[in-house]
Amino acid sequence: MKKGVTLIEVLVASLLLVITVGAVFFSMVASKKMIQQSTCESNANNIIKNYFESIRDNHDLAALCADDGAIGMRLGLENADEITVDGIIYKLYFETSSVNLTASSPAASELLELKATVGWTIHNNAKSISLSMRSNN
Repeated sequence: MKKGVTLIEVLVASLLLVITVGAVFFSMVASKKMIQQSTCESNANNIIKNYFESIRDNHDLAALCADDGAIGMRLGLENADEITVDGIIYKLYFETSSVNLTASSPAASELLELKATVGWTIHNNAKSISLSMRSNN
């Protein structure tokens, strides 16, 4: 009796190997995309946080949001700043609004809200993150 491996056994083993290697490859590609998306979200958050920190240091949100202020010139998507980090272009723009907390005393409770939005495109998908801050001046 001869001992050895038949052609069918070799084909089945090869098929199992190809399926396993393919699954590992696709999971690695998917995890790389997830890491890139997570990195982009982290970069976008850091961009907004850096702007908000500089605004807090200035202590005059109303002046910054005036038409000729540093933020006033960046209001709306058409005036977005472009910031490139690791080859990804992030577009930062601001929106302002007044928030009235109570109807009984409008002057004392009106806040200026600043909303910063950062948008980017990765893997042909447009993504964006928005954060807001409020100030009583």
